[in-house]
Parts: sequence; structure tokens; C-alpha cells
Amino acid sequence: MDGSAQLATSMTHAAEFSLRWATAGDAVPMHFGEMDYGCDPEVLTAIQDRLRLPLLYPPPTKSSPVSETVAGHYRESHGLDIPREAFWFASGALAQNAQVMSALVGPGDVVLCRYPMFPYLLEVIRNTGATARPLPSGPRGQLSLEALEAALTPETKAIYLVNPHNPTGESYSPSDLQSIADAAVRSKVWVVSNELHSRLTFQGRHTPFAQLSAAAAQASITLSGASKSHNLAGIGGSFAFSHNLDLLERVRRHAGHAISEASSVQQVAMTAAYRHDSPWLVDVRRRIRSIHSLMTGALSSELPTLRVTQAKSTYFLWMDLRSLIGDADAVTVLRSQCGILACSGLDFGVDPSFARLTIAVEEPVAELALKRLVSGLRTLPGAS
Repeated sequence: MDGSAQLATSMTHAAEFSLRWATAGDAVPMHFGEMDYGCDPEVLTAIQDRLRLPLLYPPPTKSSPVSETVAGHYRESHGLDIPREAFWFASGALAQNAQVMSALVGPGDVVLCRYPMFPYLLEVIRNTGATARPLPSGPRGQLSLEALEAALTPETKAIYLVNPHNPTGESYSPSDLQSIADAAVRSKVWVVSNELHSRLTFQGRHTPFAQLSAAAAQASITLSGASKSHNLAGIGGSFAFSHNLDLLERVRRHAGHAISEASSVQQVAMTAAYRHDSPWLVDVRRRIRSIHSLMTGALSSELPTLRVTQAKSTYFLWMDLRSLIGDADAVTVLRSQCGILACSGLDFGVDPSFARLTIAVEEPVAELALKRLVSGLRTLPGAS
């Protein structure tokens, strides 16, 4: 099936249940953070089996299989021991993020985070009354330790990490994470580590922040879930954990009833997703890496002035179009010149000439998108 036919098929099948596809029109929709690969069959079977039973109030997560299963994943994959009581399972990642941040910071406080920054997380920080400021980094995104130390003022109350990073797909090195941990511990600053995309790491290994040291584990709270790795945005569910039980109790007490505990269906889905790296998940990582390699290689060859971040994880393509369009809006250019829907850098707190594309699509759609990108951007003055 060629790209146009695959595009039409995807649009027909998904329009009933996907906002992204329902609003695509004749464009290739690459503006939402979701995959076109369905869901893990093992997770679907677990959900279907659960739906045959009464849908009652969920069991306590400390006694249901979900906490031990997720703890087992961290123990086997990262050598990190997390006690059951260190987990908090909730109904959704973004709402849980909001409750954690509003428990830790407020008006007049400063939160350091890496820009570009996922827009909804920027909104979460700003809604607390705190100010989001860029985590100091070099021109290629590497950590500047000296600048980090200088940025940790008395008003700084938290460092918010997105690791792996959305939208660039880059991961912090263990040495950079250790530097952040050391600086945070010295300055008595909390670290909130959002690791939602960690199981979509396709090059190298993910390093959980809490794995670094006992001090780092005590100074941090980690947020994650299966909604990205297993394409479960329609089911939801998330978790937080901290070895600092007083910190965990503080955020849970603050949340109160503002966010519900993970439902029985969500618990079952996360249990199935974290039981092991299923053949489906392994194949998804392979497919994403293959498409990322295809697109970055071709764009580098055909549009050498276009800058594309070399990701190591997740399913985004982060593009810097300034050499092609100056300070124009990348989303407008990509829609009009290429027939592609993208997210604007402006939403991520940077120039509008940056754009994020979601590449977890079927290969014919990726090839069609690549063809449209090359043919559309080649006509721009800066392409030569």
C-alpha cells in the first residue's frame, strides 16, 4: 500500500476515535503525541478480561499486583529497589503532574526546566504561580554545571526534568543527571523527574533519576506510566514514586480528591504493560528507530541546512527551520508547503520556526511525509 492509500485508510479507520485523524483533512497529521501502532496485544487481553468482571471500586494499589509488578520492572531493568509504599498510582499523568507541582511550589518560587518544554507541563508550573526558567545548557543541550549552580537561587524550589526529553527525544547522560542531583541536594531543591517516555528509549539505556544515589532518591519524586510506551492515552493511568515517604505523603495529602486513584482497568493495563518488555514493545522501538533513521538521513541529505535533533528515544522529530524560513511560523509553512500538521516551537517556549513532528506512523505514511517535506521545503530560498 502506498503512502496516499495508507493515509486514506488510517483516516477512515481512526476518524471515529482519534481527534488527530478526525481533524487532519488532506494533511499528514503529525501533531499529536500518540502512535498509529494499536496497542500491545498482551495489554488488550488483560483489559478485555477485566471488563468481563464487575467494574467496582478499584482495589488498593499497595495490595493489588500493580505495585509489585512495576517495582519488579525497576528492579530487573535498572537494579532499583522501590518498596510498595513508595508508589502512588493515579488516573492520569498530566493531572498527577499538576498535583505534585502545586504541592511543592507556589507564587514567587522558581522552577528550572529544560527548554523547549512540553506546553502542558509549562502550564502546570505557571498555574502554581511559580516562574519557569530555563535549565542552563550548552548549544547542543548539554548541561552547564557552573551555570546550573549560579541559577540555583534562594527562590529556586524545584528542578523539573523531562527525561527522555519531549520534544527533542534526547536523554540526559548519567553524569549530567549526577551533576543535577549533587547540585539539588546541596541547594535543598526538589527534583521532579518526568520519565513517561523512558520505555521508548531505542538507543542506549534509560537512567532513572532515583537510581543515581540514595541522596538523589530522597531528593526526588518520579512520574511515569504506560500511556506513551503502550499507546494507552484512551485508558489513562499513571504513577509517581519516591523513596522519601514524607515527600510522597505531602503530595498525596495535598492532592486529596482532586485526582482519583488509578481505576481497576488502569491498574490491570499498567500491570500487563510492566510485566516485561513484550515482543510488541520491542518491535515498536525498532519501528520508531527505523523511521527516525529514515527521515533524519534523507532530510540531512536533501535539505542540508535543515537541523534535526538526533534523538535516542520516543517518537518525535524536532526540527529547526530557521535557516529555511527565518522567524516565520513553522506550523504554517509545513501546512501550506508540505501538507503536514505539526506542533509549533512557540508552544514549547521557543521560536516559532521550530517544529515537532510525531513519527510513530505506518512506514508508507512516513515515506509520504518525507516526500512532502523534501519537495515542499526545497522550494524555499534557504534550502539551497
